[in-house]
This record gives sequence, C-alpha cells and structure tokens, in this order.
Amino acid sequence: ATRVIDSFSDGIYLAPGTSATVERSEITRPGRYGVSSFDATLDMSSTIIEDPGGPGVWVQCAAGCDCPSELQANISDTALRGSAIVGVSLVGVTATLDNVEVSGTTVGNNFEAGGGVSISHCADVIATNLTIEDSADFGLLVHDAALALDGGTIEGNLRGVWVQSISISLAGGVSARHTTVARNQGVGF
Repeated sequence: ATRVIDSFSDGIYLAPGTSATVERSEITRPGRYGVSSFDATLDMSSTIIEDPGGPGVWVQCAAGCDCPSELQANISDTALRGSAIVGVSLVGVTATLDNVEVSGTTVGNNFEAGGGVSISHCADVIATNLTIEDSADFGLLVHDAALALDGGTIEGNLRGVWVQSISISLAGGVSARHTTVARNQGVGF
C-alpha cells in the first residue's frame, strides 16, 4: 500500500523489461501519467488514481501489432478519476479489466482526446464490470484490437462506444454483453 502525491512526472514509471504489482495504492496529482508501462508488465488492484496531468494508466508494447512477446496488464477494483487525454490506454498488450471505473476524463493541454478507455493496435482485452462515465470525448474506443466486454456502464460521454478497423491485424472482434450504454451525446454505440 503506497501513496504517491504531487509527483513532478509519473506517479509510477515502469522501465522496459520490468514488471510491477500495485495494490491498495493511491496516486494523486502526478504531473504526467498516473502509471506509465511501456514494454513492461503491470498488475494493479484496489488502487485509486486521481487528477493526473496526463493519462491515468498507459500500458503499451512499443512495437504494437509486431510485439515480440506477449505483454500483460491486469487491472482490477481500481478507480481512475479526472485523467487528462485518456483514463486507460492499452496498446498491443493482452489485458483484463475487472471492476474498473473511469470517470471525468478531460482533454489534454493541447486539446487532445479526453477519452475513457482506449484499446488499440492488436491489444486483446477481456473486461468485466467496466464503468466509464463523463469523458470529454469517447467513453470506449476500440481500434484494430479485440474486446470481450461483459457488464458495466458507459454513459455521459461525448461518444459512448466507438469501434473501428476491427480484425485488420488481429483475428477476433468486439462483443458487448450485459452493458448499459446511456446518455452519451453524439453516439451510443
């Protein structure tokens, strides 16, 4: 259990080739990312990330669809509030999201995005009980990736669920079951 408050840069930075387990922790007002994990493996549970200057959690294989190894991200029982640019970004990784809440994502300093959860570039994600609320732009974006969503709420965003370029680089698709999509301004699904 760790509390990180007002860090100048990232709340937690994972160097390439490393892995970390973050449990029962609190990350408040980091200057950049709440957690940045490029070419590293992340397991996070029972954690709160509030008001980062940039993305809440970003997990990425730098090679995207050409990732030489299977990078993992597992996030459970975690809340991300007031992130800038994106709450959670998963790029080229295999991930699970369970009981994750992303709320109040805003645009970045240069008016970038403001989305809740972005899954892209051959990421393969299983999400259960996912809540995404009140994002300035998209709630859930899936681009050239696979997603199995079972349960949750996506509401009060500009665009609810936005799916594009599916199965271009990765076999699979997108499924959404037992999920409420409501009060999104421009697009529901």
